[in-house]
Amino acid sequence: MGNLAFLPATSPKYYYEKSVKMKSIKARHHLGALEQKAKNFERTFMHYSIAAKAEHKESLDELKVGFKDGRMPKDEFDEALRAHRCTIPK
Repeated sequence: MGNLAFLPATSPKYYYEKSVKMKSIKARHHLGALEQKAKNFERTFMHYSIAAKAEHKESLDELKVGFKDGRMPKDEFDEALRAHRCTIPK
């Protein structure tokens, strides 16, 4: 994550990173989307993986798209998928 001291307080990324520090999973997903727009795919999948492991379905869906497009390694996708399945109540 970026250093909040260097981000303008009007930047959406500033508020998302601040929310992530307070454990907001939805903010983590939004940071992934911002990184995706910036074409930082490694950081994109890091944010989506963390959110998917915390039961965020939209993040898991984004990971599936990245995997199908060949941008995400199979082992990382499998790890996120297993972690997501473990969090779902049976």
